Amino acid sequence: MTIKNFWSLEPGECIVAEELNKKLNDCQIFFPLHDTGTDLLITKGKKHIGIQVKELRSYKNRNRISENSFHQISKNKFKSLETVDFFYVFVTYIPKDGERKFEKKFLIVPSTELAERVKAKDQGEKYFFYFDFDQKNVVTDIRKSKKPTKEKELTNYSKFLNAWHLIENALI
Repeated sequence: MTIKNFWSLEPGECIVAEELNKKLNDCQIFFPLHDTGTDLLITKGKKHIGIQVKELRSYKNRNRISENSFHQISKNKFKSLETVDFFYVFVTYIPKDGERKFEKKFLIVPSTELAERVKAKDQGEKYFFYFDFDQKNVVTDIRKSKKPTKEKELTNYSKFLNAWHLIENALI
């Protein structure tokens, strides 16, 4: 049996666990020993929620004054988790002060919501997300959609920016 090296956790997992600890009351946060697609497990009473953390540094958009990050999710792993109480937390590190410090942006998206949004994606074995962060906290997935009429609705992720309350409400 292979056990994940829990002494070298991914930085994003630790950062998200720390944020959850600050934002949620009376919760326990656990790190799984095996890589099953769940990076964190949060419990409150008899309720529990799995979290998948995706992290990446952002890069300036060449044509605009905004930041972009790129994340991917395996279709097979996503399909196995889309119907349970599960959240994806996309962490984007935006360089500040000469790129020595980073601002952290968190998109907290329920798997059921993400399942609806990926239906518009026409891709291979992975779902790709290209999040664009503008100066007014508007977050857009700038990838191409195969359903252009719903593209604006499906690609706007602004309501998920720092939406820790979604996890808190799921634990009630």
